[in-house]
Formats: sequence, structure tokens, C-alpha cells
Amino acid sequence: MKKLEEIINGIVRGNNLAAVRLDQESLSYPVAGQNNGKKADCYFVFSNHPNARKGRPYAWLHIDSETGGLMQFAHCSVWDFAERLQVPLEQEIDYSAPMEGTHREIIEAKVKFSRLYEEIREFAFSDALDERQKEKVMQYQELQAQVIGEELLAYYKCLSPQFYSWIEGLF
Repeated sequence: MKKLEEIINGIVRGNNLAAVRLDQESLSYPVAGQNNGKKADCYFVFSNHPNARKGRPYAWLHIDSETGGLMQFAHCSVWDFAERLQVPLEQEIDYSAPMEGTHREIIEAKVKFSRLYEEIREFAFSDALDERQKEKVMQYQELQAQVIGEELLAYYKCLSPQFYSWIEGLF
């Protein structure tokens, strides 16, 4: 058993409690969500191993969109956000972008996708969108299909079902 001091040193960075070790783990793209009536940016955690095939997401977190504070964190062995998929934690899935193109084109698509999310999160879950906002959501969906494969998309849909229900209700 590790000593308590070793545990604390492993999870505290500076003056902050670290939920994710970015030297070993990666965060997914954020997805808009809601947590107790507050807007949240939702992420899942997976290995940052360089191979495209790696273990399925094994933890998840919600960040308060207004304050940036950690609202919720859970390891999937305790509370699996993707339980309905019935995929064991040890199973590998494909994290590669399905789009064809050069490395630079794929990176550009991922950057554009992330920028669109920045805009969409401002009006996510709104009932009445103008045409410009609807166009942004359609662009987001098109880019999502290019940068996130179907196997991985299932995890995003489990991470924030309310976001994907909202998008479906727009069209």
C-alpha cells in the first residue's frame, strides 16, 4: 500500500488537486452538458498512448462552464458513463480520425471543430436559434463525422445524451 504522502504528492499539482495526469492521459473533445441545472463542459479520459487503437475511455469529468471548477469526476470502474454500451474497460477502440487527408488537413479540421464547439457551447440547449447558429451546428456535425469515428462517437453520445438530443431536436 502506498504511503499517504505519496498519494497526495501524486494528485496535487501546485495548489490544485489534479484529476487527470496529462503526461499519461488525454481528455476528449468537450461536449456541452448540464449538471444540476448548470451548464457543464463534459470530457472523458483515455490513455495518451500514441497508437490509434487503445483502451476505451476509463474516466469522465464535468467542468462548470461558468467558473471552470470541477463539478464531477468518476472512474468508469465505479460509475461508468458509457455503461449502456456494455464494453469492458480493457477493450481497445479506434481513436483515429476517419477523414482522408494529410496530417496537416486532419489537424486543421480538428482545430476548426474545437473552435466551433467554443461558439456552440454559448447557445447550447437554447430553444430558438437563428439561421447562423443552426448553420454552425450543422458544420459541427459535419466536422464531427470527419474527426471522430463511429465507434468513438458512441462514447461522446453517452457522455452527454442531452446535447445530442438537443442537436437532433433542431433538425
